[in-house]
Amino acid sequence: MDNFIETLGDLQKLNEYIEAEVSKRMKSNAERPYRSESIDCLAEALASAQGEFVPIPYNRTNASWNDEYTDLDIVFRYIRPILSKNKLAVNQWTELTNDGVTILHTELLHASGQFKESRTKIVPARNDVKTYDSALADSKRQQAISLLGVSLEGDPKDDDGNLAMLETHEEIASGTTTKLLRSKASYECITQEQADELDRELNGYTDLADELLTKYNIRCISDMPKSKFLFAIEQVRKFIMYRKGDSKSVR
Repeated sequence: MDNFIETLGDLQKLNEYIEAEVSKRMKSNAERPYRSESIDCLAEALASAQGEFVPIPYNRTNASWNDEYTDLDIVFRYIRPILSKNKLAVNQWTELTNDGVTILHTELLHASGQFKESRTKIVPARNDVKTYDSALADSKRQQAISLLGVSLEGDPKDDDGNLAMLETHEEIASGTTTKLLRSKASYECITQEQADELDRELNGYTDLADELLTKYNIRCISDMPKSKFLFAIEQVRKFIMYRKGDSKSVR
């Protein structure tokens, strides 16, 4: 009987220890706030900096889709001197969560210690280092621009909400994203025959289809501008040949 009572006592102590450890770890893993308790100094400095920011021009062209964009380096060349002058700094780092998700943290710091932060998931289209680095650099640029309230000169994505207001698309057949009803676009779209041709080329290559949607800011392939069709299908064919082992096809 004494041994039984002693065992119960030991189990109770073990349970108390486990509960204490769980509580301790939950507190240590508590989510970091998105901003400091007070941001008056940071807000004043940011207001001053925003009075000096100028629209950042595009400086590069995407080799795959011939789209203009502003790279990470030019963004920081424009904003870094102004941030430093106003005792501000941008700090960016990645965190790997317990469920394997990579989170990019972008923090705006003030010399007073005040801060505010933005976070986003990094979701590369393919699982390789080059694709990850590309997705990370793009997210770093976009997060810094958003956090600081900086604008890009002549940004084609600033379309008065036209893309966001497109009618909801319905799938009319299983397969890639090309099999969708056409939406009301403000330009001449590719024909149904051209959409079908792209659909045949992209069959089995959903990542390329997704990349086309992203590059041309469209909801489905049938919404592609007609002026972009020949270039797009040529690039798609080159990428597919490259994946099949023809390394000369993307030159």
